[in-house]
Amino acid sequence: MELILSGDTISAQDALAMGLVNKVVPEASLSEEVNGFINKFKKLSGVVLKLTKEATLAGLNDDLDQGLKAIEKIYLEQLMKTYDAMEGLNAFCEKRKPTWKDN
Repeated sequence: MELILSGDTISAQDALAMGLVNKVVPEASLSEEVNGFINKFKKLSGVVLKLTKEATLAGLNDDLDQGLKAIEKIYLEQLMKTYDAMEGLNAFCEKRKPTWKDN
């Protein structure tokens, strides 16, 4: 909040120490690092990632009970109705890699 309100700038190392960034890399390897980071997510279901993000943000609600209810609602009413949710469960049970359709 202090940084937002003051407009102060900080170094990449300070941002790392504060937990504002996950990693600091040299500029020369930035593109390679970004591609490596993104490739982890390319292997996953887009719809599941979207709903996971939505549930995580809903769970940040100040009230624990409300947050859990919001997460449960997203899980039951949205996520579990997707092809990819069932495909992920089936692939896990069948010990194979899932084939995502992003729906």
